[in-house]
Amino acid sequence: MMESNVNAKNLTIAVGFAKTMYPGRKLIVVDAALGTREQIGTVQVINGGLRPGAAMNKKLPKIGDIGVLGVVNEFVSGGESILRATKMNNVRFLAKAIALGLSQAFA
Repeated sequence: MMESNVNAKNLTIAVGFAKTMYPGRKLIVVDAALGTREQIGTVQVINGGLRPGAAMNKKLPKIGDIGVLGVVNEFVSGGESILRATKMNNVRFLAKAIALGLSQAFA
């Protein structure tokens, strides 16, 4: 599962592949995010897609028609150290919850 993640290096290839394989379909983009302490563990749905890596000031293109963010830790200035300290179990838990919710919504 983790070996097939989309990241900054393969983002444009993955989006192009999805658009080629499913022309005319809406693209739902799922990403982990940093938020407030109260938001940790929540899922946010954003109409209009999202900018992956925005919390880390990455200059990636906005992608997707719908964005789904799982808030995995608190945002602080210079958040890279917080991101490294984020427990992968938190990320996996939210990823599984989002995948289950999407699969049930579109079943």
